[in-house]
Amino acid sequence: MPFQKDSNNMKFPGSDYHFENHAPSKRGCINRPRCVKPSQCVIIQLLLLSTVLSGVCRAGSYTNAKSIFDTLLSSANYNPNVRPLLDQTDVLDVYISFSILSIVAVSDVDQSFKCNGLMALFWTDE
Repeated sequence: MPFQKDSNNMKFPGSDYHFENHAPSKRGCINRPRCVKPSQCVIIQLLLLSTVLSGVCRAGSYTNAKSIFDTLLSSANYNPNVRPLLDQTDVLDVYISFSILSIVAVSDVDQSFKCNGLMALFWTDE
């Protein structure tokens, strides 16, 4: 027997692929059977969940952002020349990201190029 068949699904032995039969739509057209792998469903669910959670975590308002900015940067205790650590002997991890936006010039003789880019620095204040 090449495959097992019940009323709604077909499964090939030794395979994770399932072929689902769909009922006719309201217009009377029968949809083609589609191939669904169980691991693909899990990946899709995780992607959807992460999208929903990232939207919830990043929600904020202008007043909240302004009050945080005013509290941290406008106070008399803030000094940009002091490292943002409670213990100044600790190491501060700074993450650097650089993205090339465009290449302006390339010199074969000098083996150099000029580019425009965007550099971002990330760290955590204590």
